[in-house]
Amino acid sequence: MNAFVLQEEEQIRQIRGAWSELQRQIPYSTLFHSFDLYDIWLKERNPEKERPYLLCYGSRQKLLALLPCKLTDNGRLKLYLSGKADILGGLISGDWHRQVLYLGHIRELITDDDNIKEVEFTNIRKSDPILDQLPLVFRKQNPYIFRHDLHSWLDAKEYDEKRYLKHIPSKLYIKLKKTDSSIDSSAVFFENDSAPFPDSELKELLAKMSKHGIRNPDSYNEIITIIRHLYDLKKVTVAIQKGQNGDILSATVLARLDKNSIMGWIDLYDPSIKRINIKNYLHIIDYASKRGLDFYLGTGLYDYKLYNFAPRTEGLYTFYVSKSPLAGLLYQAKKNLAHYLRSSGAKD
Repeated sequence: MNAFVLQEEEQIRQIRGAWSELQRQIPYSTLFHSFDLYDIWLKERNPEKERPYLLCYGSRQKLLALLPCKLTDNGRLKLYLSGKADILGGLISGDWHRQVLYLGHIRELITDDDNIKEVEFTNIRKSDPILDQLPLVFRKQNPYIFRHDLHSWLDAKEYDEKRYLKHIPSKLYIKLKKTDSSIDSSAVFFENDSAPFPDSELKELLAKMSKHGIRNPDSYNEIITIIRHLYDLKKVTVAIQKGQNGDILSATVLARLDKNSIMGWIDLYDPSIKRINIKNYLHIIDYASKRGLDFYLGTGLYDYKLYNFAPRTEGLYTFYVSKSPLAGLLYQAKKNLAHYLRSSGAKD
């Protein structure tokens, strides 16, 4: 058993079976840890700006650890869907001591590769074991870790047929009920078994949001293409909310994280309709409730999520280390300044 790197697409596809077997052993793994999604990214990435960099420990027949990464053109090693996926991380089997051992060997590969200038892993959940282990194995390189965001979810046990959610107070229930009744809409859940991918509906909503200066459609081209591939593989469902006149009011791409949960990956909506996202989520809660699925509301603890659904929350963290002490200090200073400005703005 040893640590190795795979950078050629054909080599990566040859370990599909070993990757999938490792994922089956990891209880915290999600769609974003899967071979299928990494393979789609391989096809859709910009090869001039990023190339695959799959860090492994074990053998090509039996993997014990895997970090699905990419190496950017400026020498930054990142988790492969950074900036596009809500939950990222690695797959590591064994007990805590073995996991540290495997990551230690993987660290040596990173340290010895002169093409890598720095490491930046984002959207690591607090519950992910690598959040504690990476700082340990990189301790001599002065790693920097900070919480940059939160994600939230509703447990399937919290649904209530009569009042949406069991844990919300009566005042909030009345508010949700008012929103529910004030927007006359229905939801259609597009699935590959019964309908083609709703491309025109998503484009229509993107155009409306672009008109209001909320979204840039061009920046969504790659991620929607990736989602279309996942739709073909039956890994996503698209919730489309329609008005009684047939107008498209909102759309949410629901990623099937695992057999017990779905996640709102991308939300698109008509900005001219107040509280349309709230009504959209009520439709999704009903869908998830009937199927006994946890509903992850995605990253960003926005007020409309926090104050309308009181979800459970967990921190998302960034791990950073640089081979240049000066570059590392500049990175930390930049992030600290950004955090200060956000905090100051929130007080104002």
